[in-house]
Amino acid sequence: MRTHGLRFDVNCSIPFTELPLLKRPAAARAAGFGAVEFWWPFADPVPGDREIDAFAGATNGTGELDFEGLFGLLAAQEYAGWIGCEYKPSDPADSSTSFGWREPDGV
Repeated sequence: MRTHGLRFDVNCSIPFTELPLLKRPAAARAAGFGAVEFWWPFADPVPGDREIDAFAGATNGTGELDFEGLFGLLAAQEYAGWIGCEYKPSDPADSSTSFGWREPDGV
């Protein structure tokens, strides 16, 4: 998948929860992210898993979004801001494996 030269950050309150809080930014950097965000400075994600799952499942029942199309639209509008990655990883034991769809930020 092309990411159209867009910039991505990762919300370390959802992925990388297999790691202690203070180790998550380094793991995100190792996964190729040049920026991170947190919802709050706590080890556990809030809202709870039920609310996160409901938000993550808001894809018309398919479980998938047309990221290529969305990224293309943003690039066509010359969007220069950050895009936050806020989703549960496919492998909760190793979050870094869920970012293979994007190119590293060159960090």
